Amino acid sequence: MRNTATVPDDGILTSEASRILGVSAQSVRSWERRGLLHAIKTTGGVRVFSRRHIVEFAEARQREQARPTSTSAA
Repeated sequence: MRNTATVPDDGILTSEASRILGVSAQSVRSWERRGLLHAIKTTGGVRVFSRRHIVEFAEARQREQARPTSTSAA
């Protein structure tokens, strides 16, 4: 259901979310479809993301990428 009344005050569009995350807009749309990101769709079908949630997601991705990979010494 599309509802512009619940668009977050800190709402940003897909292009801005992709810039913050350092990925393509297609990746952002894919992550939203897969449930990794949450967006509100306006009556025109435009995705609006919470800037705060995008920044938190970006920080979590950076932490995950910085985590050393474990290698087992067999």
